[in-house]
Amino acid sequence: SDLGALEALALSGSGEWVALSLGTRILVLDPTGSVALDELLPDSALDLALDDEGLRLVVGLRGELRLYERAPGTGWSLAALHPGGADEVPTRVALSRDGSSYGASWWRVQGPDRLRHELYRSEGHQRCNHLVQEGQPGGPQNAPVGIAFSADGQRAVVLLADDAMGTSQVLGLDLGEDGRTLTAGAASPLDHPAGGMALNPRSTRLFTTDPLGDRMDLFALPQDGVLGLPLQQVTTGVQPEAVLVRRGLE
Repeated sequence: SDLGALEALALSGSGEWVALSLGTRILVLDPTGSVALDELLPDSALDLALDDEGLRLVVGLRGELRLYERAPGTGWSLAALHPGGADEVPTRVALSRDGSSYGASWWRVQGPDRLRHELYRSEGHQRCNHLVQEGQPGGPQNAPVGIAFSADGQRAVVLLADDAMGTSQVLGLDLGEDGRTLTAGAASPLDHPAGGMALNPRSTRLFTTDPLGDRMDLFALPQDGVLGLPLQQVTTGVQPEAVLVRRGLE
């Protein structure tokens, strides 16, 4: 095949739509398995996200954050393109389940001590939160591990890794006032490396994995304030890299 290597994959919440990043192309497959979108990009897409119904797709590639939308009768089309710096990559992107909000964590290729987080409303593509984190090389800003939205799209949580120190941080962002954070401007520390993360639909529970310690943690996620100690820790017996949360979990 001339499609290239698989870089990223996303599945809609309904399980009917699939998006793939293959080399410098993205493909979207409809519920019948037919190709509904075949788009050639200027660079490889490193992360993808679909909403529940397969109506919106977010794509992160070097220097660009893209939003595609599907309209009845006309198919998929590019709805918004948010440019970044030439040395910036939105390595982690997310879309709320209802498709109302999307966002990305941008990482600087030439300066890994700086991260930029941006959240947007899908209607009108207005930026609703923008936060820049500065730090020293080797600090927690080195690697965005994941970003996830609450089901209603009003809240986002970002998981940041510190490859040098073996710890992680959790950052909460609100789609209200620009720059407002749920943790009063500070990220909450975790005492383990970050392998993966997931939110329950109401964004009251955060699940994180520790790929080195064979462990998964469950945290209460307060509306304001920082994380407390884990509510529960589960020893998995394997090295967990990702975690999923079923839709009905409150």
